[in-house]
Amino acid sequence: MATRPETVASWPTFVAKVDGDVVGFAQIDPITTPWELISLFVEPCRMGQGIGAELIRTAMLNAHQSGIEVLHIDADPNALGFYRSFGAQEVAAVPAPIENAPDRVRPQLRLPTRGA
Repeated sequence: MATRPETVASWPTFVAKVDGDVVGFAQIDPITTPWELISLFVEPCRMGQGIGAELIRTAMLNAHQSGIEVLHIDADPNALGFYRSFGAQEVAAVPAPIENAPDRVRPQLRLPTRGA
């Protein structure tokens, strides 16, 4: 699932700004069980500056303060190392073939929120 405009005001949504410009955002779906990290995006030119780390920590803290012990993440395979660095564990994988990568899968992760 991806962030839908109609959910921005009603679901936990976090925005990262640098010099007044939006450079990233994250959103949690609080309707699902467990809650799911729907989106975590950082402008590519801003990656590696700690913005994604701050967004994931904010999402984890928000969930933890709401009594949620774990977040589900349907991860892009390229983001697996990032999420693992925060304690996420792979619990499954779903087929996600794309052109030139018919065997591609999306890791399904569980991220404990206690480390927020």
